[in-house]
Amino acid sequence: MAVTVKFVKVTNKCDRPITVHTRFPRPKKPGSSRDPKPVLSQFTLAPGETSPRAIALTALIGARNWDTLNARGCIGLEFAPWTAPFARVTARADPIAFDVRLPKGKPRRIELAPGQTSRTVPLSAIPQRRRLESLAKRRRIVLERSHIGPTYSPVAAGSLGSDDVYICNECGGPIVFRYHPPVPIHI
Repeated sequence: MAVTVKFVKVTNKCDRPITVHTRFPRPKKPGSSRDPKPVLSQFTLAPGETSPRAIALTALIGARNWDTLNARGCIGLEFAPWTAPFARVTARADPIAFDVRLPKGKPRRIELAPGQTSRTVPLSAIPQRRRLESLAKRRRIVLERSHIGPTYSPVAAGSLGSDDVYICNECGGPIVFRYHPPVPIHI
């Protein structure tokens, strides 16, 4: 079974500017084992303006002032044709193993015991992707798509809130850069 995330573009239907808040899973700092709290970000839309990027619908629902904007009829949603390129793989009853091609270096082997979940990995970097999708259709594994949306940067692999997402050269997972000097943080 593949878990999909729907992406939307938000349009301001009110006659004054609105601020739309979003919630995304916070990237973990290196060495952190705690569950990440959501990253809160926001953007402002002028009357009639549409958001430039597609945003995960789950990142909007329940965010700050979402219910108020909805009740006033200020939000217009249009589904965006975007399939997240990153996913987590969960083995259900049988163990599974697959490779992830890294941008630099040799492939990394991921082995999962029943009930175990992998880190988020780019599906395009998995040579056995069709086999995984077939196993997901037969409910042997679960492919859980990520909240990583499209980007407008030619070098980034996606976006998470206002951050550009890149692929780690060491593990193949998604990373963002924070702080000064920039520090890569795994999502």
